[in-house]
Amino acid sequence: MPALAALRSAAARQLGVSSELVGLYTWHPPVLENALRMFVLARLEHLGAQLGPSDVVTVRFASRPDGRLMTLEPIRANASQ
Repeated sequence: MPALAALRSAAARQLGVSSELVGLYTWHPPVLENALRMFVLARLEHLGAQLGPSDVVTVRFASRPDGRLMTLEPIRANASQ
């Protein structure tokens, strides 16, 4: 399907990733979401951040001259009350 391939290529360019990764994500989103979740939790644990069961982590990507930067920001559930 050429239209789907073009859409995946455009998304890959916008995100700064390979079109294969976009294709994989569009076919297997739960697997990649779980992998990202495990990566984020492991990184936060490495940084010494303890998350509660209702806490949320925002993940943002920014372009840099040397690649992409991923920013993790824990949001405590009790901070919004």
